[in-house]
Amino acid sequence: MVDLISSATKQENVDVFHRFALLRHWHENDRMPFEVFLSSDGLHMNDWSYNCFAKALADAIAEAATPDRNTGQENSRIGEDAAAKAVAGETR
Repeated sequence: MVDLISSATKQENVDVFHRFALLRHWHENDRMPFEVFLSSDGLHMNDWSYNCFAKALADAIAEAATPDRNTGQENSRIGEDAAAKAVAGETR
């Protein structure tokens, strides 16, 4: 499904923020159990994870709208690696 979404967004030239990459990072790299960021149904995100997701997405949007320091040009696209940068702490 993730590959299908990525393919469709590339074909239509639209940005996508990879929420799954963020969740996978929390579980695999940060070793968080699913119960920390999923609601009691085990499927939907909880308040904590929605808050973290919103901050990461806002940072990715702000980064895309901030002029590049080297060129002065706006970063017009969020880019495929926005979620990866968010989990790595590379956004503002």
